Amino acid sequence: MALLAATAALKLVYVFALTDYRSYLFSDFAGYWYRALGRLGGSELDTTQWAVWPPLTHILLSDYLRAVDLLGFSRWRLEATLVANVAMSTASTAVVYGIAKQTLKRSSWALGVAALYAFTFPLVYFNAFVMSEHFATLCMLAAAWFALRSRDAMLLSTAGALLGLATALRPGFGLFGIAFVVYIAWADRFARVALGRAAAFSLGFALIVGAAAVEAHRISQGRVVGLGANGGITFYLSQCQTRKVITRYEGRDYEFVEPALADRPENGSVRFDRPIHDQAFFAGLGWQCMRDQMDLLAGASKRFRNLFFGPLLPSVPSALGFAALLPVFRWFFLLCTLALPLAFVVRRSCDVQIDALALQVGILAVAAIGLYIFPAEHRFLYPLTGPLYISCAAVLLAATCERRVALLAITWAAALGALFAGSIALGAITAPPVDVTIYRFALPLSGTQPGDLPMTTFGVRKLSYETPERLYPLRPDGTEDYAVFRTCLNVRKPGTFELLVLSDASATLSIDGAILVSQRDPHMDRPFGRRTQLAVGRHAYTIRVDRPFGLKATWRYPASPADYWRPGFGLHYIGESGAALEFLPAARCNGGDD
Repeated sequence: MALLAATAALKLVYVFALTDYRSYLFSDFAGYWYRALGRLGGSELDTTQWAVWPPLTHILLSDYLRAVDLLGFSRWRLEATLVANVAMSTASTAVVYGIAKQTLKRSSWALGVAALYAFTFPLVYFNAFVMSEHFATLCMLAAAWFALRSRDAMLLSTAGALLGLATALRPGFGLFGIAFVVYIAWADRFARVALGRAAAFSLGFALIVGAAAVEAHRISQGRVVGLGANGGITFYLSQCQTRKVITRYEGRDYEFVEPALADRPENGSVRFDRPIHDQAFFAGLGWQCMRDQMDLLAGASKRFRNLFFGPLLPSVPSALGFAALLPVFRWFFLLCTLALPLAFVVRRSCDVQIDALALQVGILAVAAIGLYIFPAEHRFLYPLTGPLYISCAAVLLAATCERRVALLAITWAAALGALFAGSIALGAITAPPVDVTIYRFALPLSGTQPGDLPMTTFGVRKLSYETPERLYPLRPDGTEDYAVFRTCLNVRKPGTFELLVLSDASATLSIDGAILVSQRDPHMDRPFGRRTQLAVGRHAYTIRVDRPFGLKATWRYPASPADYWRPGFGLHYIGESGAALEFLPAARCNGGDD
C-alpha cells in the first residue's frame, strides 16, 4: 500500500504541478478528447466518430465525462480524466505486483519489480495525456493476473473478457490471445480439459470484441466491419514505410501519419481519393509491399531501431525529465530485451514459476510478431513493460541461485559485448564512404571556381542529418562558405534509380560531373530529385550546397510507377549500401586504388 500511495502521489504532483497538461491536447490525444465531447453532445453518428481509429476509447471517455458532469465537476473534466489516468496507472502497478508474485514466488522480488514499474519515467509522463493505452494496459495486465490465479472456467472467461476489452481499445492486443490460449493448454499439459478452459477464455474474449465491433458498425451506419476503420491504413503505412497518407471522404481531408516516421519527410506522403474505411484497398497495398520486400533483415533492423530509438508520440521535450530520463529508459528497455533469450533456459528452480514465466514471454513473443506486421513505434513498448520487467527479473533470480544460468548469462553478455565492440572496431577501421569538403570562395562569384580554397574535409557514414546542422562556423563578416558532398556509387544492378535530396540551402546534385537536378529554394521537409538510368560500374556522386549545412540524401532501386503510392519503400540513405549498389570513398571514382 505504501508503494501504491507513493506512486499515485508522485504521478499526481508530476501531472498537475510539473506539466502544462492543458496544452497536451494535440494530435491523437486531442482526437480522443474532442470526439468524446462530440459524442457527449449527441454527434455519435458523425463521420469523425468512427473514421480514424477504434471508437471505444472515446465512447468510454464520454461515458466517464457524463458521470463527472453528474457529480458537478464539469469545469474540471480534463483534470478528472487525468486523475483517472493516475488511478489506472496505480492499479496497473498493483496488478504487476500480483503477476510478479505468482511468477517469482518471492515477495521481495515482486515488490522490486512493482517499484521499478511504478517509477518508470515514461509511465509517469504518459499520465498527462488522454490516451487509449492507460485502460487497455490495465485490462491486459488484469487478464494475465486472472489467467495465472486459477484455471477455473469463470475466472478464465473473465480474463478473456478483459483481454477482449483491451483489444477493443487497442486492436493490436488481440494477438496476445494466442499466448493466453497456449498458456492455458500448457498449464494443463495439453490435456482434454484444456480445451474447455481455452473455450471459456475465448468466449469471454469474443463477446467483448464482438460487442465493440457491433457498436462500431452501428455508429458508422454499416461502413465499418471490425473494431475500427484504420486497420488497413495502419498495415499499409507499416509495410510500405510511407510517412503520411491523406484521404478525402465526404468533403473532408483525413491525415494519417506513421509516428515512427514522423521526423522523416523523405519517406513521403500520398493522397488517395478512397473512402477511409476501404480497408481491403489499403491492406492490398500493404500486402504488395510485404511481397516486394527484398531485404527482410534490413527491414527488421529498421523496425527494431524505431521501436527503441525512434520518435515518441507524444513528445513534449520541455516536460520535466523528458530530455534526461527518456534516453536512460530507452537503453534500459533494450538491455532487458536482449536478456530475454535467457528466459528459455530458466528451469523450475529458485522459486520461478515456469508456466507463469511462459505466459510473460509468450506475450512478448507475439507482440514482436505484431510489431513486425504493424507499426513499430517507441510508444508501443510501454504496454509491454510489465511482462518485460517480470521476465528479466526471473532471469536474474535464476542466475543468482543456479550456476548453470549464471554461466550462460555471462557467456551471452560476453557474446553481445564482443559483437558490439566488433561493430565499433569495424566502423573505426573502415573509411566513411562520403567525403564532405567545406570551400571558401576565391572570388565573389557564384559557382565552384578553380581557385576556391578547401577549408576542411571530413568523412561521414551516411547523409541523414536530422536537422540542417551547421558544419563549419560562420565567417566574422557574416558571409558563408559552401559544402560539397562526394562519394562513389559502385552499381551492381543496372536500371532506374531514384535519387532525392532534402536540404535547407540551395543544392545541386551531379552524377559523373553532369548536373542531374538543381533546387534554388529547397526545404528539409520537401524532397527534390529525379530518376535516372545507371549502368553497372562506378559513378561519381556529388552534391554542392550553397551553405555549409547538413542535409539528407536518399536512393532506391528499382524505381517504378508503384513508387507513387509507396514513396518510402526500399529507401536508403546515401552511404548505405544495398543489393543494387555499394558506396566507395570518392577517390575510388577518380582513379584511386581498386
